[in-house]
Amino acid sequence: MNKVTYWSNQSASFDSSSMTPETTQLYDIDYPDPPIVYYSPKVAASIEYLVQQISTEAGWLGIVDQFEDTGNFEVTEIFVPKQEVHGAETDIDAAAICELAEQLEAQGIESDKLIYWGHSHVSMGVSPSAQDEVQIEEFLENGCKQFIRGIYNKHGDSKVDVYDVESNCIHQCVRNIVRPEPMADEVKKQLDELIKTNVQTKKFKPTVKAKAGGTTLGKYSTRQQSMFK
Repeated sequence: MNKVTYWSNQSASFDSSSMTPETTQLYDIDYPDPPIVYYSPKVAASIEYLVQQISTEAGWLGIVDQFEDTGNFEVTEIFVPKQEVHGAETDIDAAAICELAEQLEAQGIESDKLIYWGHSHVSMGVSPSAQDEVQIEEFLENGCKQFIRGIYNKHGDSKVDVYDVESNCIHQCVRNIVRPEPMADEVKKQLDELIKTNVQTKKFKPTVKAKAGGTTLGKYSTRQQSMFK
């Protein structure tokens, strides 16, 4: 039998040295980077209004676009479906979601983009309740490959999570911000005029001391000094 040589300076990317029965992960999975969830200015204002206006928990659903180049999301429109609410819970049943999806399809809006659920915790913290976890699981079991849940309160707190079924991960407490509006051309023109008129580069006139008995000025040569002119 040929002798097998083992190199001690090599190591595997997994560990199968256990001497007891167990099942372990073969390779570590590299999860995708957490995305950013943007809101259109209209959506952000609507969420703020709903949270401040309603004194009980209430929920809404939203249309989401995903940017192919970054993987980030934008909630572009929200809807308040029929639901039963009270001080500490809101329930949106499957029938209400189906009804909303049918209405969207009738308007030419793709209902498979309905992958955002937001709701208010009124003045309580934004940690998810047991019902919140059950509700999101129902959304995922209905075939959603990606889903976004946002929880908000009257104090301005938020917890936004992105569920990525295909990558088998949940991105929790992701950054969620209002999408910046593109600057209008007229505003750019006004700013360019102000920059041209009011912003000037200060010109320095360095003090040069001649070194006795030589041609060096200060610690710089004559050629180096020219950069300050």
